[in-house]
Amino acid sequence: MRVTLVTMQYGRGYSQGTERYLSTLVRHLRPLGVEPTVLAGDPEGRSPAEDGFARIPTHGWMTVNGRAGDDTELARAIESSSPDLIHVLNPAHVGIGAIAWADRRSVPTVVTVMDFWWVCPTHTLLRDDGHICGGARPWRECASCIAGRHDRPGVRAIASLPVLGGAAASLLVRAASSRRSGDDRPFHAWSHRSDILKAALESASAVIAPSRAAESMARRHAPAAHVTRLPYGVEPFWFDGQRRTGQSFSSPARLGYAGALAEHKGVDDLLEAVAMLPRDRAVLDLAGPASEAVRRRVDRPFSGASVRYLGPLDAEALRSWLGEIDLLVVPSQWPENLPLIMLEAAAVGTPVIGSNVEGIAEYVPRDALFEPRNPRALATVLRAWLDIGQTPSPPPPPTFARDMARATLTVYESATRHRGPA
Repeated sequence: MRVTLVTMQYGRGYSQGTERYLSTLVRHLRPLGVEPTVLAGDPEGRSPAEDGFARIPTHGWMTVNGRAGDDTELARAIESSSPDLIHVLNPAHVGIGAIAWADRRSVPTVVTVMDFWWVCPTHTLLRDDGHICGGARPWRECASCIAGRHDRPGVRAIASLPVLGGAAASLLVRAASSRRSGDDRPFHAWSHRSDILKAALESASAVIAPSRAAESMARRHAPAAHVTRLPYGVEPFWFDGQRRTGQSFSSPARLGYAGALAEHKGVDDLLEAVAMLPRDRAVLDLAGPASEAVRRRVDRPFSGASVRYLGPLDAEALRSWLGEIDLLVVPSQWPENLPLIMLEAAAVGTPVIGSNVEGIAEYVPRDALFEPRNPRALATVLRAWLDIGQTPSPPPPPTFARDMARATLTVYESATRHRGPA
């Protein structure tokens, strides 16, 4: 079976959840008789194409359709791979042109819902006021939300005006969506984004949802019979060595965070929380990519626990580090899908405490959850575990990558047998 996998970014410099899922899936599909071809964008201009995948154009974070015509570079790249099936992972920046191409040729499509991009242009469902959005809101509300957290204070101020704010936000979105093409078609697609993407999910032969949160969203926008919940799988080496089953804390206790050091990931909340702890009770390690602004915040003096920034870690170093810390903290402010770092920690046997949001709460024990965007609540949970002096029970081991690949192949085979809506 020839499968073309399409995603927004891949290759050197891209190592977040989607890229790690994609590389793992491709690696384990090949021994099952699948011939994968990866088509990926490079929205940040980090690396050229390499062996194993081809570059496709990106059109900005606001793109919906991308460029769906038969004479586009995307169409030519797909045609050169002669796919029996197209698997779309994360179409931000590249759009849903691959799905449109497949529909015209009756080629089955599978979509893996990696985040909430399908119902939220910013993919997080996190509003500019900090509240969680239900998704699929009128586009003008999305425009106001986006303008409300613009880099420029003047734009934020105008967007907050009760009378002019909505109109100003709409003009901002119109200008941003049409900038690259010089015409109004991208804006028209963006203003009809909800209907276009709902139709795309409805046309998919199958939708894979890694978590219950993603499954719930997908079932609201695609035929329920087409939605399959299939958790991410992790590579066998994560299970190497003896799995921890609970032990006394180090002194001081070692807390850890791994992932992008971004605002919606709750890193500032975590820094505030550890500052409330006695210095001799805990230390915090931060691992992952960070901007200079975040580095400066991490490096400043804290009145509480000491903080170390480790930078990005490769898989081998990450596994070793997870085995050394006492607790992994996942303080996300937005409804996660299913953070891979939680599964990797579970494979090692390292306990997780996390914010009480979808995608995390379904995996973390209730007594290890805290209210998101609330550093004091996080500090309270941390103190409770420090007072006990022993790690909470780790979550159950995750799925092996090879089992995830076998289950994905079953989805492919069903999609090719039953092309089109039921």
